Amino acid sequence: MRLIATGLVLVLTLFAAGCTDAPESTPEAGGQTTAGERPAGPPERPSAADGDDGAAAVALVEFYAAGLNYATAWGDTNEMADIESEDCTVCLEIRDGIEQAHAAEVEDELPQWEITEIDHATHDDMFEVFATFTDEDGTALKLSFDVSRKSPLTIEQIYNLAGGPVELLGDRTL
Repeated sequence: MRLIATGLVLVLTLFAAGCTDAPESTPEAGGQTTAGERPAGPPERPSAADGDDGAAAVALVEFYAAGLNYATAWGDTNEMADIESEDCTVCLEIRDGIEQAHAAEVEDELPQWEITEIDHATHDDMFEVFATFTDEDGTALKLSFDVSRKSPLTIEQIYNLAGGPVELLGDRTL
């Protein structure tokens, strides 16, 4: 059903822009990517992300990265929203930025990311996942994800470990 809705949004966007060409391809479920690759379809949530330990928190952040790449390529932020806390302001800003880029038809400017390093720490009330996101140009962002310890795990907030904004949308600073 989500696949049909995504395809419909793409077709309506092209029609509204006055374009008569159909999309190059339709996304298929299960697409995992590395930096620079356009995902073929929405990622599938790994069963490892359904646990309640640090390994599940790491799997959740890896799934978030796949969802981010899918969203920047296709404009569908549902996978991201499904695993984010409503209180995650940076998460909302990232999703809004992706939707704005697609509305302005500048989604090709959005980078694709690959996690090149990942680790975690366990705290009383949360897991903290440290991840280095690297794009196709070699730009690396060291991020910290606060992940809830209650089931189902959710991303509570995202921080740039170097300070400053979380620049997951390239020059579109948040």
